[in-house]
Amino acid sequence: MANEKMSMDIIINDADTECVKVNGDSNNNAGEDDDRSGTKKETFKLLEGQYSLEQVFDKCVGSFEIFQKLLTLYIVLFIGPLTSMNMISQFLILLTPPHKCSLFDSIDGNDLNSTLSDLDNSTLFINSGNCLIRPITTNGTHLPEVSCPKGWQYDHDLIYPTLVSEKDWVCHNQWQSLLPHSVYWCGATIGCFVFGALSDRFGRVWTTAAIFGLAGFSGLAGLLFADHYPMFVISRGLMGFAFTGSVTLVLVIEFVGLRQRLLVSTGFVVSHSLTSAAWSTLAYIIGDWRILLMISSCLQFTVPIISIFTPESVRWLYSKGQTEKGAKILKKIAKFNGREIPDHIIDAIVFKKPKPVVLRDFIRYPRLTKNFVLVGIISILNGIVYIGANLYAARVVKNPFLVLTVNGTIDFFAGLVSKALADKYGRKKILMINLYITFILYDITYFLSEHSIEFMLLFYTARLCVSMAFNILYLYAAEIVPTSFRSRAVSTRLCLNNFGALIAPILIATHVYGAVIPLTLFGLTAVLAGILTIFLPETLGVPLPETCEDANRLK
Repeated sequence: MANEKMSMDIIINDADTECVKVNGDSNNNAGEDDDRSGTKKETFKLLEGQYSLEQVFDKCVGSFEIFQKLLTLYIVLFIGPLTSMNMISQFLILLTPPHKCSLFDSIDGNDLNSTLSDLDNSTLFINSGNCLIRPITTNGTHLPEVSCPKGWQYDHDLIYPTLVSEKDWVCHNQWQSLLPHSVYWCGATIGCFVFGALSDRFGRVWTTAAIFGLAGFSGLAGLLFADHYPMFVISRGLMGFAFTGSVTLVLVIEFVGLRQRLLVSTGFVVSHSLTSAAWSTLAYIIGDWRILLMISSCLQFTVPIISIFTPESVRWLYSKGQTEKGAKILKKIAKFNGREIPDHIIDAIVFKKPKPVVLRDFIRYPRLTKNFVLVGIISILNGIVYIGANLYAARVVKNPFLVLTVNGTIDFFAGLVSKALADKYGRKKILMINLYITFILYDITYFLSEHSIEFMLLFYTARLCVSMAFNILYLYAAEIVPTSFRSRAVSTRLCLNNFGALIAPILIATHVYGAVIPLTLFGLTAVLAGILTIFLPETLGVPLPETCEDANRLK
């Protein structure tokens, strides 16, 4: 039978049932009845034998009404900003101010009259870079360079005192400022995968609370152990481990309708971007890394509190066989949205529980496997270009606050534009176009001076396209896999994106062979991602797949 071939998760046995929407609007086109209080009831007839959960939300519960709009605000006002604070604070507390040997009266020039009487009254010391001094005897003899014997003098006109300047993590100690960054991103790469797996096993809400609770405690631990280097590094690794908003994003996507999925994803990216720009500006105004880290850490605890009142994903509950809990949440959401679901409809729902997704079963579905592997490879390539562009901008523009603010502003506009275009023309087409434009613009910069206006215009236009591609990929991973694997899929995509971020500095290092060579390499990376995108399915307007069979039918 045709119905047996369909992998729908919800079966409504009653062939002629009604869902009721209660409202005060008398201009309804659906079947309407007045109750005694004067409230209008809009009825939706369910005339077929089987319905997906997508259809039940659309007709009975509401696909984007008050409840879903509040969840979207939750993403925009809390999840996006707090994950951004987590990441940006990592850079802002470890900025390196301009520095030179402290024996000089001014760090801006060489003062031959500066002497170290306690070392040798007959010896003058002149600057030889940021980390060395060159002694000169009174008879003009140049002695071998030596490390700064009196430490370093820091210029805080632009960059406030940070942990780097307080602990003198510069020059031969520079590794101490770089190691926390590496540990942070290693933690982020592992954490997004681990929490994705935990989310699919224990639920979206519980995992969300754990992520942000860990982020809060790790941030405060960084303050507490600032004088204990090993513990400080561990705290930064745990902070990176908790750097993911994908679990909560999946939770909200599983509650909204087809047309609003990209809106939710865009809301996350836009709020993340705006916070990046605003937080770097606020850091400059505050001028104290301790206060900055304390604020960002304490704010993380708002999410575990909100999670107490957040319902679990109905899709996840049904996928785990917890149909009674799922049914209760469906009724509560419907009531919150001003709708009514009669008990006989809830009782008539039959769920076909999908088999647990394990690797050996996953690879039995060739189209699903191909799509997931392609998204993974494209995510690595996109991570290389996305993070690489940020690193290149930091090399060309010496003001870190300006770089972060400009990048955040560009990401904000990219989120708005990518949403509009991908909803109108499709995910696949817009993703490909942006990757190809990135390739063209980065390769044109090869013929321009990196300090010219034309260069900067092309560079940041390409940066806009890369950001748009990043936004679309965020949603692609959720739309090509079944419910039981969705959170892990989105988290795995982020892990692979972070892996690309680890590769990006290697390409940046090629600037010693030519200033714009890294951009040429980034352009080639982007076009390779664009070619691979040709083989992905279009998911615009397609219901979220509930089972591996559903996902394997995507073309």
